[in-house]
Amino acid sequence: MISTGRVKPKSGIDDPSHHLAALAPFPPDSPPTPLSSTLSLPLPSTPTKSNARSKGKQKGSTMLRPSDVSIYLRWAVSPNAALTLLLAPIILAIPTHYLLPCLPLPPTWTLDLQFLGLPGWTWTALPTNPFTPFFLLSHPAPPPPPSAPFSSAITTPDTTQLYIKGPLDIPLLLWTIVLCSYLRLVFTQEVFPRVARWWGIKREGKVARFGEQGYAVVYFAVVGVWGVQTLLTTPTAWFHTPAFWIGYPHTHLSGAMKRYYVLQIGYWVQQWAVLLLGLEKRRSDYWEYMVHHLVTVWMVSWSYLMNVTLLGTAVFVSMDVPDLLLAISKMFNYLQLERPKVVSFTVFVVAWTYFRHYISLRILWSLRYEFEDLVPKEHQIFSPRTGIYMALWMRDQMFYALCVLQVLNLFWYYLILRILFRTIFHAETDDNRSDAEEEDEPVAIDEKSEMPSEKGLGASLGRNECDDNDTEKQSPCPPAKSGRGKKRGGAAARVGNGNGNGSVGLSVGPNV
Repeated sequence: MISTGRVKPKSGIDDPSHHLAALAPFPPDSPPTPLSSTLSLPLPSTPTKSNARSKGKQKGSTMLRPSDVSIYLRWAVSPNAALTLLLAPIILAIPTHYLLPCLPLPPTWTLDLQFLGLPGWTWTALPTNPFTPFFLLSHPAPPPPPSAPFSSAITTPDTTQLYIKGPLDIPLLLWTIVLCSYLRLVFTQEVFPRVARWWGIKREGKVARFGEQGYAVVYFAVVGVWGVQTLLTTPTAWFHTPAFWIGYPHTHLSGAMKRYYVLQIGYWVQQWAVLLLGLEKRRSDYWEYMVHHLVTVWMVSWSYLMNVTLLGTAVFVSMDVPDLLLAISKMFNYLQLERPKVVSFTVFVVAWTYFRHYISLRILWSLRYEFEDLVPKEHQIFSPRTGIYMALWMRDQMFYALCVLQVLNLFWYYLILRILFRTIFHAETDDNRSDAEEEDEPVAIDEKSEMPSEKGLGASLGRNECDDNDTEKQSPCPPAKSGRGKKRGGAAARVGNGNGNGSVGLSVGPNV
């Protein structure tokens, strides 16, 4: 039978470009036609095996060269450029520290920031190093007087210095954004790709995805532990929601909490920039991710400015712990480690349910009802001069922003439960590879056909090709009997799987 035509686009986890596709228990389509009943007609224009492999590598690659972007954005694509920006203020701060006392004392001037609810900023060149705010905390402050009922400090048992927010937090935020970009480039382009290739993953699309998940594991492991530790050493204890509002506004932060908060803002701004610049291959849920990142940046920025950092820290923890387990589960799936990926996926589903829904709904309840009960009416106003921003309309914009995140989480929760259903009833948790979109138009092939061309017209695939291609489910190639990773042929797994694109197939047997 000769079949040509458009395949209905896939949605949700059935689309292999979806960010949850790496958790799918099996490809959603029917099993491919057995190779014994498959007929392929090689054409003169069919590329050779080496050309097809090279082309697939180019299509799977998402890295941009520094020359492809503006000089002002090279820090986002070049680790060397990012490292230069990171080290520049540190190197310049050292001689400046010793040079400033030798300079004549200039006049002192004060910038009035009372209209923003901030104290006046006095600047003198002699005691102030202009480069240290890029990597050190600024705006130290003494503890607030105990008699001030609505100006309290967020302290920890080992707090020795408190800080307030101010304009010098902006250089630290910019430096943190570059730091997150540098770490992302190092982990996604150097560290984890080497681990993936050592394990036996060769296709560049999978290597890139593995690197992205590796970076996510590193970041969320750090901020997850840091966030839980911060949560346990503040009045919020383990999501004690009334503490969000007792003593509001919380204008004074410990050094650890301020740096934690600036790191989180910098990370999410950098991740949003990754989406805007197209540094990662676009997935089918690109717009859901864009909305999620936009709302997250909005929330973390406003919670810092409005002195509701206790609530913000609770939201961070409720999001970061499931993100860590999600990335771990994806990595186990890429490595085809059967038992670890089943265990990690089960733990992930439980954690997602608890943190992303139960805890998040408790936070929404507190924001909607406990706020009005615990904050006096005379302090439910917008008064930047006194550090009070939580008028009812400001409370509402935070509430509805969190509702948007909850809607997105419920949508993803539905997809996760579908994966769980398939895992339970089919006893499989193999990955529907998230980089399967590298072949836009799959085609049925026989045992001796080569890699399909871009138009989906097959030639011959020899036995060695099975050994070179990594993990695709329902492959005719037998699993490797030894080695670090389980290798299975990937071409046949895409027979009849249009991936949302048109397909041209030459096959004998039923359409798949």
